[in-house]
Amino acid sequence: LRAPGRLYGVLELLIGAYALAIPHLLPLANPLYRAVYQSVSDQPGVLTALRFAIGAVILSIPTFCMGATLPLAVRHVTSSGASVGGAVARLYGVNTLGAVAGVLATGFVLIPTLGLTATTRIAAGANLLVGLLAVFALRGGETSLGEDARGRGRPAAGARFGEDAENTALVALTVSGFAAMVYQIMWTRTLIMAIGSSTYAFTCILAAFILGLALGSLAIARRVDRWPRPLRSLGFVQICAAVAAMLMVPLLGWAPLAAGALVRMFSQSFGMLLVGEFTLVIALLLAPTFLLGAMFPLATRIVARGAADGAAATGRAYLLNTLGTILGALSAGFVLIRSDVLGVQNSIWFASLLLAVMGSFALFVARIESDAAKHTSALRWAAGGIAAVLLLGLISGSWDRTILTSGSFLGGARAQAAMRNQEVLDYVEGVDLTVAVSRDRTNRDLVSLSVNGKTDASTTLGDMPTQLLLGHLGALLDNDGPDACVIGLGGGFTLAALACHPHLRHIDCVEISDDVIRMARTYFSEFTYGVIPPDDVDAATDRRVRLIRADGRNHLLLTDRRYDLIVSQPSNPWIAGVSNLFTREYFALCEQRLKPGGLLVVWVQAYSINPDDFRMIVRTLADVFGYLTLWEPTGGDQMLIAGREPFSASLEDVLRKYDAPAVRADLHRVGANHPGQVLGTFTASDAALRRWSADARVHTDDNAYLEFSAPRDVLADYELEIEQRLHRLQHAPGPDVLRIDGANPRHVEVVKRIERALRARRFRDAASAAEAAGDWLGALTAYVEGYRIDPGNIAITQRYHQLLVEIRDRRPELFEDPRYAPLLTELQGYRGPLLAPLRGGTLDEIRRFNYELGVSAFDGGLYAMAVEYLEAAAALAPDDPQCNSMLALAYSRCDRVDDAIATIERELQRAPQSGLANYLRAQFAAHEGDADTAIRCLHVVLDAGLFSREQLAADPLLSALHDDPRFADLVSPSAPASRPTP
Repeated sequence: LRAPGRLYGVLELLIGAYALAIPHLLPLANPLYRAVYQSVSDQPGVLTALRFAIGAVILSIPTFCMGATLPLAVRHVTSSGASVGGAVARLYGVNTLGAVAGVLATGFVLIPTLGLTATTRIAAGANLLVGLLAVFALRGGETSLGEDARGRGRPAAGARFGEDAENTALVALTVSGFAAMVYQIMWTRTLIMAIGSSTYAFTCILAAFILGLALGSLAIARRVDRWPRPLRSLGFVQICAAVAAMLMVPLLGWAPLAAGALVRMFSQSFGMLLVGEFTLVIALLLAPTFLLGAMFPLATRIVARGAADGAAATGRAYLLNTLGTILGALSAGFVLIRSDVLGVQNSIWFASLLLAVMGSFALFVARIESDAAKHTSALRWAAGGIAAVLLLGLISGSWDRTILTSGSFLGGARAQAAMRNQEVLDYVEGVDLTVAVSRDRTNRDLVSLSVNGKTDASTTLGDMPTQLLLGHLGALLDNDGPDACVIGLGGGFTLAALACHPHLRHIDCVEISDDVIRMARTYFSEFTYGVIPPDDVDAATDRRVRLIRADGRNHLLLTDRRYDLIVSQPSNPWIAGVSNLFTREYFALCEQRLKPGGLLVVWVQAYSINPDDFRMIVRTLADVFGYLTLWEPTGGDQMLIAGREPFSASLEDVLRKYDAPAVRADLHRVGANHPGQVLGTFTASDAALRRWSADARVHTDDNAYLEFSAPRDVLADYELEIEQRLHRLQHAPGPDVLRIDGANPRHVEVVKRIERALRARRFRDAASAAEAAGDWLGALTAYVEGYRIDPGNIAITQRYHQLLVEIRDRRPELFEDPRYAPLLTELQGYRGPLLAPLRGGTLDEIRRFNYELGVSAFDGGLYAMAVEYLEAAAALAPDDPQCNSMLALAYSRCDRVDDAIATIERELQRAPQSGLANYLRAQFAAHEGDADTAIRCLHVVLDAGLFSREQLAADPLLSALHDDPRFADLVSPSAPASRPTP
């Protein structure tokens, strides 16, 4: 080539122009993808291969041009007399440093500030500018990288390395490319367990990796042409890189602890935390990546010594190195990373061993081509390197999974609590994610599922209400349509909730990870009624459910099916890629897949997110849908339910669906024992939400605001502020949400329960605000008032329990303080929410469960608590004489005699000859001075054989009748057979 510099410029121009066209080319593949998806949606491997093929076709032209730029640059520089090794080292190093700058600028500045389209245009503009400069400035055949590079290290005419050395160098480059990509994938998967999986985290990891490569290449630029035996040097470098990578393995296992320390130090400054995490990543990766970066210039020098043209040699070396990275990416990302193959830690060991063996082979070939006697030490180095890698792999031990899954990036205290209280039941490194299931050490029913170290589902009371209500609320309010779709499986609770509704005849659940599916099926099926379909579809317990292994957004884009209800429950939006499920384009996809009258339910976190981002999500949804509402299952979790128009659900239809036995039984697991408690999670409807979010930004795929804003607030505490802002919008649901018949007694009762829930929420807000201000007395007072209004309220119960624990740990003397003691005593006497067992059960099993709790509370002298449990049991079985009688007795112990009598009277109307009911009625009548009723009821007691005459005579609860001669006659041993007194 006579003008390699100008050709280099032409290629840069092509790259820039093509980059501008790519956003317009990608949508052209959608028709093909959609056509194939309909027939292979249940074959993720086929879909992945298709995506790879489409991406390869679209990107082939610019990547081909990119691959040619380095050899052309080398040709241009070496034509001026610069040595090949030094030129490659400098060009490769400078180019890689540019990549570091590009990664940092893109991840930290350009996309967060300008969005994807503008960032792409800037990058394309940079390519075009470089291309123009090259075309006009590099017309000649000579350039210089510095006088020190000119001519140094160039061999004498005809000098060259042997063919074996050249081939060995090329194979070494292929192996190093393979190992480098294995390292990058495995290190990334490990490090996100320590610093989180935000886009910022991935930016830091990628930048640190490339930085090491750049520094390694630049560091040898002055020396690479001076080393007389470069193949021997290459072997040493590969062995050292392998050993360095293995030395990092134990440190990677402890990285979450270091990250947790950084969180504790810089929790108030996201910028400082990011700098600390970036520094940590560089410290862990610098040594092995530095050595990896030195390999390409070394190998290229060996190959170029035997080539007529340094550029051609560079091209061959670049080609094989790139083929190695492709093979490494495919094998590591789809095969090696899996726990059932090698897993992350063993893959690092495997890559290191491969690199050490390759380095040893290079030393062996170098020894053959030189004086064997002088270089026997090289063989010792080779043997020592392989032995060191093997030994380090054996003595490193397995990483502590409790540390890895502790979620250190969410806060040091939280991570320490997780390590102290949790035991890891299963841990799987998969193609998509690292998934773990943990169990509380003190309560075996408390099981959680974490993805990349962050909990995404659990059986705890903090998560269960949201997981269940996400399914139930949408199904209760929908138009009775038969088709539903859940985006995201988690533990399967939302899917199970939907499956409780008989009007849903087809339920799709779309989950991207095979390992999440397996974990949910293995560890959560007993909590989800076995609804998660097994691999064998014919063995499914619920044929209505179809599990689709796919990306949820892709499914909505490509499927032809339309739904009456879509429930979107992604993970937190600060996680890389998840914010795409909160954009206008995603919500528009959901709207397109809804049938007329269909509803979309969207989970939104109110914790670790700033109010403006929360408002942005509301504003974005309002920009797509004609009507939306906000619901609050728990304080930290919010739900948006949207439709094209006001759904104005009939309360009668809602109650009909609620009364389905499976629905009622499932909701009992989270204390939603009354339809008013479910509907009482309502916060605000369309008009109020639109006014509140009117000046917020709209979140789009292009601006990616949430992707870069949300991670900044992971450690921030905006939950109380968001709650208070939302609750200022709070109002009772109007006819645009619920159509209520004011003449229907049950409707009136439900409305009263909704109002109680909304009033209690205001006291909860007051308590939280007082607690945040350090006013514990005010907080306790507000919690008591809120609980009195809505007994068993889950959010209130959780929060006052946390406050009680804090007071007990920090200020135990307050239990003796006359200002605090009455409130603390009252709160300690409250029962928790009326819950069914976590594994669920039939309504009769739940009734027995609550009845037994009521009896236990009664026997313990906790009569008010007993009343609440027994009321819940009686609501499930109004005609159960045992339950009604026990409830009446508990009422009497609470001095609620009128309620006790009314309960027994209802039981006597149902069963006039009930011995127990008549006995209790006699007790109450005697206490009230109604001897006639008491004597009449006691005759029935004797006829029923419930008690003997002697037992009645000795009963202290009937002492008020002892002076009545009729009672004396009744209990006399010689009295005739009992007969009721007229």
